[in-house]
Amino acid sequence: MQHIPDDPEAFCRQHWRPLAQSLAVYTGDVALGQDLAQEALARVLVRWSRVRTMRSPGGYAYRIGVNLARDVLRERQRTLPSTGATEPADIPDPATRMAIDRALAALPPRQRLAMSLRHLADLSVAQTAHAMGCRPGTVKALCHQATTNLRTSPQLDWHPDSPVHIRDQHEVAIDD
Repeated sequence: MQHIPDDPEAFCRQHWRPLAQSLAVYTGDVALGQDLAQEALARVLVRWSRVRTMRSPGGYAYRIGVNLARDVLRERQRTLPSTGATEPADIPDPATRMAIDRALAALPPRQRLAMSLRHLADLSVAQTAHAMGCRPGTVKALCHQATTNLRTSPQLDWHPDSPVHIRDQHEVAIDD
């Protein structure tokens, strides 16, 4: 069982960074991810007396953040052209960071969200399902599909698990 701090500030400190990172990956914008995480946690604080008694207060915070992100992305899609992904935190090598950004951006939105919540925010399958508003089996399927897509992604062709390896600019080898 997840430890829920009695202090709402401690809860926010515990969840802000992974929530902000997950939302940044989902939206493709680090600053937006941070803003959405801050807004989600502000909404949790307003309802803290009710939220702290929930089975999964962290899942509730992620659900709010995901819903806010969906609203923003939906509005951007209606009004603004796409700006592309920005760099996620904690990946030191710029070439690797760019390859991962491109590979994640190429995933369908639900796969990208499931992967960011499960592996970046380190949520359980049940917590991810709650945040996404779906069943745990759907989360497992989305993560499996995303992993398969990432393994075969041309953006990650340098990865040892990838079946495609570039030998030079004109020669491509496919492992059987």
